[in-house]
Amino acid sequence: MQNFCDFSDPSDLRVLLLSGGAETSRIPHTELVNAAASGALAANAKNVFLCEEDENNGVLAEYLQPIVRLLPADSLTRCQRDLGEFKAFYQDHHFGAAVFLGYHGLKDLKLLVNGIPTTGLGLLAETLAALGVPVVACLGDVDSYEEVQKWMPRAAFLAIHAARSLEETNQVVREVVKSAVLERTERKRGVLSPPFEFEYSLTKPLDFSTRPLLLDVTLKGQSFFWSTWDFLYGWKVFWNIHSRYGAK
Repeated sequence: MQNFCDFSDPSDLRVLLLSGGAETSRIPHTELVNAAASGALAANAKNVFLCEEDENNGVLAEYLQPIVRLLPADSLTRCQRDLGEFKAFYQDHHFGAAVFLGYHGLKDLKLLVNGIPTTGLGLLAETLAALGVPVVACLGDVDSYEEVQKWMPRAAFLAIHAARSLEETNQVVREVVKSAVLERTERKRGVLSPPFEFEYSLTKPLDFSTRPLLLDVTLKGQSFFWSTWDFLYGWKVFWNIHSRYGAK
């Protein structure tokens, strides 16, 4: 896949932590983020950025390590609907690697990319790959890892569960993130290659007899089809369709 940009400069390594939010208490979640940041720091990261999907169930900012820069809540997912904003987000921050933290209960989007079913997390992982930002590790449940692995097969995995003590979990997190970030160039390539074939099916039937369709999109029944050599353009088309019809 041709990357939009490549910000893997080792002299100014910036690691993005993407968090699905605290599963239970916010204090252990904050310590988990700090452990991941420590691992990135040990891998020579100069800056660590944290983007959370849910600010009401996220970290306790006052307990974050100084190296962690907290991005505005939901800033990543808000700009997913606008390709220009999404590219600008990465141009502004120059990320060299990304780590998924604490994702659970993935939502099926009824979306196929080159015949592969994907969730929102999988779509984000492949989009990051298109932007030149490898998802080097996934710390969460098995479902989230299996989804990420479909798109970034070399991403490291650590199951976050109650079987370990908090201290042991944080130590393992540090080591996993450190190793994954150090090996980021080996984990970079996604699985897809152009052309990219998209198929998106609606969960609720709609009457399209009087509804205009987007250019380059074919409708068969309640399913949309489009093909492109530019993954980011295909991603943009998906969000346009989803916001118009799928989110109803």
